[in-house]
Amino acid sequence: MERVVPMLLVPVPAEATGRLGSRAQLHREQEVLGSLTAAGSLQVLSLAAGGRGGSGCSLDGPFRHFVWEDSHNSSTPTDKPRLLALSENNELLIYEFNLKDGRCDGTILYNCSEEALQKLIEDQNVSISLLTLRILSFHNNTSLLLINKCIILHIMFPGRDAEIRVLSYFTLCLPAQAVDSVIDMQLCRGILFVLSSLGWIYIFDIVGGTHVAHVDLALHQEDMCDEQQQEPAKISSFTSLKVSQDLDIVVIVGSSNSAIALNLNLYFRQHPGHLFCEKTLEDIPIEGAKGIDEDDLVNSDYNMKLTKFSFQVDRSWKAQLLSLNETIKSSTMEVSHCAPWFQDILRLEYPDSNNHCTNVPGWAFIPQDIMHSQYSFPQKSHAKTSDPGRAWKIMHISEQEEPIELRCVSVTGFTALFAWTVGKMGCTIVLWDLEIEGIQCVSLGKRCIPIDNSGDQQLCLVLTGENALYWVVYC
Repeated sequence: MERVVPMLLVPVPAEATGRLGSRAQLHREQEVLGSLTAAGSLQVLSLAAGGRGGSGCSLDGPFRHFVWEDSHNSSTPTDKPRLLALSENNELLIYEFNLKDGRCDGTILYNCSEEALQKLIEDQNVSISLLTLRILSFHNNTSLLLINKCIILHIMFPGRDAEIRVLSYFTLCLPAQAVDSVIDMQLCRGILFVLSSLGWIYIFDIVGGTHVAHVDLALHQEDMCDEQQQEPAKISSFTSLKVSQDLDIVVIVGSSNSAIALNLNLYFRQHPGHLFCEKTLEDIPIEGAKGIDEDDLVNSDYNMKLTKFSFQVDRSWKAQLLSLNETIKSSTMEVSHCAPWFQDILRLEYPDSNNHCTNVPGWAFIPQDIMHSQYSFPQKSHAKTSDPGRAWKIMHISEQEEPIELRCVSVTGFTALFAWTVGKMGCTIVLWDLEIEGIQCVSLGKRCIPIDNSGDQQLCLVLTGENALYWVVYC
């Protein structure tokens, strides 16, 4: 395993760091971060080079939640970062920040009160009271909102002389007893993962709200018992989840300083009945073109367009199938080269954008590199893997009974990174290698703030208490 190397990136004055809360969130494209304090104020800190010693601004609120606008592949790119904040009284506010000349000035562009939002819901013939609200995404002046843990509302904020409008809405098909048990969720590449305290993960296609799969977390006891021939350590309850950007691994954080990593590809191969959207071979219409001989290369080329495979057209159609079948039988395909479990969820065809009552434009949530390219996820040698065929893996950091907070910062197909807070002892960064199942811990002192980063790379950004410097820890 590589060594952990702390690297100084930007010096930040102690007074600027002191105003921040216990965690912070970095904008994906701009050098600016935001942090909610315990009192509910929103602190925004510029990290741009040439700034006036970590200049920032404070938004009083009080706020409960905020999301930076994802300006990646935006139709209107700008050097002024924006965020969508949710106040304590369920008011939505869009702030824009000017970072030029070392400044960090915030301006309110738009606000939507709870009453206005309630009216938008009623205009969709939905008769509910707004009890809980959470921002799932903010992209290109549109936002996905989760209302009362079961209704998805897709809204577009107005430009000049326009009103906020609803693009679509739908209700998640959650079991009745599961709605009140929802404890965490994550929207990742157009797929919504919902964690229930009842021990289930419900998975939805955000384009239409279709319930595409679920995961029974209780199965980790049974499956690991069969693999290890012994009773595995139990996790009494779960608190949060984190999904890798390639949709391959989901990490579920539990109580007692523990976490579970689940390989979704292996899980759905072992439990195919839990994946509801999987297509069978009978769903693919393989028919020859009329008036063309089936041994003709033109017929072969026609049928190739109906499949998801890509190989040279140098034989007749039946000969190609026979050759492919023999190749599969004579070779052992690695798990990493199999089709991903979500191949039928991330559709390459756009839904009808005119039907705003039922469909959400898919391009609003699925990045262009996924929509218009082949699935190409990082590969890694499994030479040192203890057991690459296991779907479940469990991590236990410590058996301490002192109150702690264990939070998963990021996940890749091979590692998971955690921020571990133990009382007043400070923060520890924990790297869990999912292949060799090794754990590496790095203590960063009492006054340090982990920074959430939405990038795909496995790195951890931390504001430390030593001279209030901005560090990055590579694991």
